[in-house]
Amino acid sequence: MEKLRLRSPLYAQIELTYACNLACTHCYNEPRFSKKDDGTTELNVVKVERTPVERFKEIAKELARHDVFAVTLTGGEVFAVRDRLYSCLETLATENVDVTINSNLTLVNEDDARRLRELKVVGIMTSIASHDAETHDRIMQRKGSHEKTVRGTRLMMKNGIIVSANMVVSRHNISNVYETGIFAHGLGMNTFSAAQAVPSNSGGKMHLEHALAKEHVLNYLEDLHRVRADTGMFVRLTNPLPYCSVWEDRPHLRSLVESSTCTAGRSIIQIDPNGNVKPCPMVNTGYGNILEEGLETVWARMEEWNEDKYVPETCQPCDLVEICRGACRAEAERMEGSLDKKHPYSVKPVKLDKKEFYNPLEVGTRIFTARDLRAREEREGVYVLFARDRYLIASESAARFISAVASRNGIVVDERLAANTDAARMISTALDSGILLKAS
Repeated sequence: MEKLRLRSPLYAQIELTYACNLACTHCYNEPRFSKKDDGTTELNVVKVERTPVERFKEIAKELARHDVFAVTLTGGEVFAVRDRLYSCLETLATENVDVTINSNLTLVNEDDARRLRELKVVGIMTSIASHDAETHDRIMQRKGSHEKTVRGTRLMMKNGIIVSANMVVSRHNISNVYETGIFAHGLGMNTFSAAQAVPSNSGGKMHLEHALAKEHVLNYLEDLHRVRADTGMFVRLTNPLPYCSVWEDRPHLRSLVESSTCTAGRSIIQIDPNGNVKPCPMVNTGYGNILEEGLETVWARMEEWNEDKYVPETCQPCDLVEICRGACRAEAERMEGSLDKKHPYSVKPVKLDKKEFYNPLEVGTRIFTARDLRAREEREGVYVLFARDRYLIASESAARFISAVASRNGIVVDERLAANTDAARMISTALDSGILLKAS
């Protein structure tokens, strides 16, 4: 399919507040930093903003009006501003928008669990810096935070709410990755995510000390691979890494790196507490205000992301550039100086054999759709399919086929389907995108 500009984002993060009851040393939330007299920066816990609750309702309604499929409510700490949180949740629930929450879960209570269940929140992602309480508390800079997060996690899960863990990996906890994944599994979680700490433009030296060298990143990927093998958990990255960093030397890590791709400004947006819109949480460039101008106008200004303006020249010869796109552009900017710089963990362009462009289907393979598959028509005969944070631009016939797979709860590849080259290529593309999955 040709490169198509989506008529609106598929997914949005709404940042309800900058305020947080923790002060994580790796926090990249720049409004939470202030300059000291000597020109350096320090992390502050800021007061709650005075943005009226009604304005957040307006944001939620504007997203729903433009057929945004999924929203994550994040912060700061969302349970520090319950009026905003529940206002958005109630609005989005009436608009059939899937909602997830990012929270440290230290402030939650029984009433929160009940309300989230009633509002059909899809799930919560919480931060666990380490299985070890002392290490976790030191990174969060709040004694007792580990115990409170574990208690909040158990409370939510007892009430039937899915909780997953995300671990920000820095030099201070990189030796804990495997054990933390096992710990999350022991709590009853089925998903474990991780991301390397990314320096902040405002964090100064405090953040540079957290940054990982490439060999450290490869080491923690190996630990994630072990977590997946030993627990059967869904293990993924939340910060995109260059595909070339593992493609040749560590092919067993390919699927981990493929679990996260940069879709900033192409299918996702981030909205701050004042309504300002960015391509993603870590890119600082703003493109307008959703409350003042509306989503359509702001989204149109992000066309440069769809045109791959910031994909490095050194990545252009790579056969994987269309899906990798040079990995996280914000990380490249913060570590190399600009959005279009080569990612610090990049190696060299990947060249594939023609047979590697799609994987022939084996008879007997069971394929099924990702959970919560959604679809919308972009223009006549062209559809976008969305699941989790992945999407696929598909022809009408491809969309019809994938919808049929969903309605049957999966299909088993027979000889006729395996011999159909066009169908095999289409299914392979859908598998690569994460819209279709293959039973192991």
